[in-house]
Amino acid sequence: MLKRLICAVFVLGAPLAARAVDPTGASATFTVTQQTKVPGETLKPGDYTIRIVDHLSDRLIVRVDSANGKTHSTFLGLQGSDVSRPSAPGAVAWENTSQKATYLKGFLFPNMNSVVEFVYPKEDAVAIAKSNQSKVPAIDPASEGKVADKGLSKDDMEVVTLWLLSATTVGPNDSVPAIKAEKYQQVASNEPPPQPAQQVQQANQGANYAAGSTPTDTASAAPVRAPRAHKPVVAALPHTASAMPIVWLLGVLSLFGALTMRFARLQRASQR
Repeated sequence: MLKRLICAVFVLGAPLAARAVDPTGASATFTVTQQTKVPGETLKPGDYTIRIVDHLSDRLIVRVDSANGKTHSTFLGLQGSDVSRPSAPGAVAWENTSQKATYLKGFLFPNMNSVVEFVYPKEDAVAIAKSNQSKVPAIDPASEGKVADKGLSKDDMEVVTLWLLSATTVGPNDSVPAIKAEKYQQVASNEPPPQPAQQVQQANQGANYAAGSTPTDTASAAPVRAPRAHKPVVAALPHTASAMPIVWLLGVLSLFGALTMRFARLQRASQR
């Protein structure tokens, strides 16, 4: 009886656990009282709905819609970030932003343990990094030959390189302000995403570049596809060919030569 009970708990509990770690479908409503920026859109005061529409390996696809249906934005988010968890679900704003608009740092969905951090286009991420002593998730699709607006396709969202931008200084006596770019490395969280069938190869190499320039890295961006296994290089071809055709050729040539000589002798003998 005890064994049956344990098996029943395991069988029934496995699907529940699988659904618990997959954030797809999580949604909430929120209100903004002033102009507020999310990746790709500036929200006017009003009511909005936010939803996680898909889960792509180390990233999420997030969508924000206005209550009147006139405004919507789809962008990337990161799960399991180190953003401080607020006391209640809702929007989390960057502390130091411009006077014209507030940048949302992320959103805490109900029944989730960690904040979903928003990934901004490079220009916005640079502006945020200049005002905050923190690493700002960013993408730079234009540098990878992709459409540089909020209309990135799902395929592009899946493979576009994730960066972390932070303020730094370079030059003599570290007197020149600059932006440090390093590739995003997924961190462990209390809500691990489902194990993907395809793995992502990420290089943890960083580069300093002046504000407004394009992030560069010695490693190319790795697509979310399993790397193909390369065949080993063969030092020499195997000796599978036979020398018999050459022997036959030499035999035929020798026979032809002998017949030619025989014919020449017969001709000389007949002329005598």
